[in-house]
Amino acid sequence: MKNVAAQLMREAKAADIGSLERGEGMPISQMHSLDAIYNKLSRLGNNVLIKNIDQGETLCRLAFKEQAQCRANIEALAEMKNPRSVAFVKQANIAAGNQQVNNGDDATLRARARTRENAIPPNKLLTDTNYETLDDGSARTTSGANSTMDTVGALNGAADKAG
Repeated sequence: MKNVAAQLMREAKAADIGSLERGEGMPISQMHSLDAIYNKLSRLGNNVLIKNIDQGETLCRLAFKEQAQCRANIEALAEMKNPRSVAFVKQANIAAGNQQVNNGDDATLRARARTRENAIPPNKLLTDTNYETLDDGSARTTSGANSTMDTVGALNGAADKAG
């Protein structure tokens, strides 16, 4: 037991200084073990499959699980040796429909909103006199366009049976 504890201490110290030789070696030995188990189970499953289909299917299913675990170990080792590049993204917004994005704290958002309000100048007044409208209230003459049309007469809803 003392030898195991001493070995663990040595490996912990090696990991502290950046050496992961043991950590990289473990997936390799596990891959070889899993490969051996896969080969054994697949051969057994193939031999038993002719006599007992259920037992052969179970053995083949276990063999494929071992194969998948071996592949996962290979990927883990490849990730250790060649880590993926990491991109630090401040915010990623992925949505299928409409979305609102607020980047920053509340004070920043309020300051941005105030600047946006003043960025567009107000509309210019039509006249210089306050409260003056475009309609002077005088009667207008009818135009000559569509002269064949008559004005609509008064309707008496009670006398009209259709409604």
